[in-house]
Amino acid sequence: MEKYLEKGEKCPNCKIPMQVRQHKQITEKQLKQPFFYLRWYYCLNRKCKTKQVMPDEFIIYNKNKKGRKQKSIRQMEEEIRRQEEHIIHIKHEI
Repeated sequence: MEKYLEKGEKCPNCKIPMQVRQHKQITEKQLKQPFFYLRWYYCLNRKCKTKQVMPDEFIIYNKNKKGRKQKSIRQMEEEIRRQEEHIIHIKHEI
């Protein structure tokens, strides 16, 4: 159900780089929810209490929330492209 990507941000708790994860594909389950996370960070440190970090920049809204604009497919594609560029940048830093 999950696709593993490169290393991401450092864990806010243990400071070890976390793994970037995302859905292999978007299914009806995600599309029926008001929002879902396109990607998230997963801490690989077994001793760390933090397991997942879900930053707001990875949220995809399916329905227009009060005060929030619904993202278009074009905006989602642009966000994915920026996030992939960010991951490549992090990979080169490590």
